[in-house]
Amino acid sequence: MHKGIILLVKTTDREKAISKAKEFLAPYHDDVWDWYAIGGRWTQTLCPFAKAFQEKAKKIINPNDEAFIGQSIVDQNQDTLQAIWKEMGGKDLNPHCNHYHISDNGQAYDVLPLCECIEIVKKWQQTIDDAKKVELSAKEWLAEGGRKDKDNNPCDDWRMYAYILKNAANLYQQNFFFECNVFNTEKYDYSIPEDVENYFAVMIDIHN
Repeated sequence: MHKGIILLVKTTDREKAISKAKEFLAPYHDDVWDWYAIGGRWTQTLCPFAKAFQEKAKKIINPNDEAFIGQSIVDQNQDTLQAIWKEMGGKDLNPHCNHYHISDNGQAYDVLPLCECIEIVKKWQQTIDDAKKVELSAKEWLAEGGRKDKDNNPCDDWRMYAYILKNAANLYQQNFFFECNVFNTEKYDYSIPEDVENYFAVMIDIHN
């Protein structure tokens, strides 16, 4: 499974931001990730005009708003997508590129000064309300939520119930774990610093 996590690191340049992000991630091997990539499937997400690009891209690769789009459709339109990306001022490859061809240190917008992508980071930030929603969703795995077994009898899935409650607890405690979105590596919580000077945002594609 893949998950995008934005790490906020305090440093002075891109290279140091990457180094500090990797240093932070190292102790979490096996607990949070089995491998990770900078950018990866979330490459260029921090770009200020990424949403505008995606709106244009959708008209090309998914005009009928299908639930699933095959990779072949994206590949067939790759030249057009890249041309649109460049016309919008985009650097490196567009977000629909082959993610396996991205360099180890990501693309242009995968590591940015926080001041350049602060609004995007804020949209990713989780709050206590998010934790409450996850906690409430745990009840959906109990019989009172309408779950049925293979014989159509009401059943409880206590393992999933416990798993979701554990996720809610991690969100309440603002821990670094697979389901978190934004993590401040200086404060060790989900906060976004008021003074963004010398902070970088590093987009990480986490896999576990």
